[in-house]
Amino acid sequence: MSRKTAVGATEFPYGAFINAAISFVLLASALYLLVVWPINKLHERLAPPRPGP
Repeated sequence: MSRKTAVGATEFPYGAFINAAISFVLLASALYLLVVWPINKLHERLAPPRPGP
């Protein structure tokens, strides 16, 4: 059963929209934590030290 509401003459399945939004946020955070963050840490470790002021 899908939740729907009428917007004008069109039925809008807001339950599917909320589900897609939550799935997107979870997937984006998982990709960030598993791919972007470790690569940034590796990049910081392998980068040459910057000269001081």
